[in-house]
Amino acid sequence: STVPDNEIFFTALNQNTSVQSIGSFHIIINPLPVVQAYQVLEDCDDDLDGISEFDLTPRTNEIMTAQTASATFDIHYYHSQSDAENATNEITSPYTNTNSPFNETLWYSVTNTDTGCVNYGSFDLLVHPLIEINVVDEYDICTGQTVNLDAPSGYTYDWSTGETTQGIVVNTAGTYSITLTDANGCSNSQDITVHESNPAIIEEVQVVDFSDNNTITVIATGLGDYEYSLDGMNYQESNVFEGLNPGTYTVYVSDKNGCGVVQQTVDLLGAPRFFTPNGDGFNDRWQLINVYKMKQTSINIYDRYGRLVKVLKANEKGWDGTYNGLPMPSTDYWYMANVTDDGTSTRIVKGHFSLKR
Repeated sequence: STVPDNEIFFTALNQNTSVQSIGSFHIIINPLPVVQAYQVLEDCDDDLDGISEFDLTPRTNEIMTAQTASATFDIHYYHSQSDAENATNEITSPYTNTNSPFNETLWYSVTNTDTGCVNYGSFDLLVHPLIEINVVDEYDICTGQTVNLDAPSGYTYDWSTGETTQGIVVNTAGTYSITLTDANGCSNSQDITVHESNPAIIEEVQVVDFSDNNTITVIATGLGDYEYSLDGMNYQESNVFEGLNPGTYTVYVSDKNGCGVVQQTVDLLGAPRFFTPNGDGFNDRWQLINVYKMKQTSINIYDRYGRLVKVLKANEKGWDGTYNGLPMPSTDYWYMANVTDDGTSTRIVKGHFSLKR
């Protein structure tokens, strides 16, 4: 635009000589730099603090574009109008709005370096809040089942499966990601993990018997998270049961997610520490406890001198404390058992017991 140029004429009179001169000078009024309304500078929060980093270079370019092309200008940014007018506490780009989370007003000065004229303006910074995705982030399913993964309403959706609906249905284990985008173009993502369970497979049941601490150890495999029981009601995390008496047990393995229970029967054998063959109907015979389950087991009983006094089979009631029809004395006796069920695997067990009369 044309700068107003006004010529002013004046006269000068010498009062001593009465000589008068006529002259003139020009008054030039330079325009202020242009200040106009600018759009809010927006960004999306990446956490919950409302603080973001803003590049002010595009705003500088906008302010420059609004000015006279033939002049040069200098632009500076400030926190307040007072700072701008006094040219104090200048801020630089990129700028982080730590002074005022979520929204802040910045001031700027634009100076025509040819004329020295300066003007002041302001614009707003806005940080859009982070989208909070309040969804269930872990699911458990049984093999063959499906589960619905749902996201909050009011957004556009991008699932890691490629689907763009608010919810999806899945039937396999894995980690699924959902990205929500709001009307401001801000996005946030959340992982959802699906765990798959199934009934356990009992690979092996290990037993330690004929000991002071009989144990059962269950070796189970599968996709699930399992717990263990000997009665089907009281479960424990450990797969080891200790301090057991000889007998027949049923071990139960349950999937914690309700996908099924499997069970298996196991036998613990043992040897009585003594017997009393006095005809009172209690402990009158000595036999390995639960040995009848091991059908092909045989037991040799020896006296303290190593003489074989009895050979027992698994299906016999037990030794009555006699040898060749005569009662044996009260003392300790030794046994050696070839414990076998099907004849393919045999273990030898040795120990001693007391005969008391």
